[in-house]
Amino acid sequence: MSINIIEEKENPIFERKEVRGEFVSNETLPKSKIIAELAVKYKVKENQIDLKYVINHRGVHKGEFFALIYNKPIKEEANENSENAQEDQQVQQEQSQEASA
Repeated sequence: MSINIIEEKENPIFERKEVRGEFVSNETLPKSKIIAELAVKYKVKENQIDLKYVINHRGVHKGEFFALIYNKPIKEEANENSENAQEDQQVQQEQSQEASA
């Protein structure tokens, strides 16, 4: 499998790179293999890559993809957001209980 980067944009606002590319492979590739290859190519951990889409072309050993490569791990951010949402729900429940009492 070989990966060719077609377009790469740096997005400092979201602290990420936006990468569009194509690959050549003798088989249909799962997302995990493309993520692993991008992690090696950009020297980041796999949990810093969000692979938005993969299109495998029929009849040809080619495909294309679009990925977001973050400067920080993205799974931790999602956990922090869900923890904050849970805390907000608890505060709202406490406030509604106090108001009804």
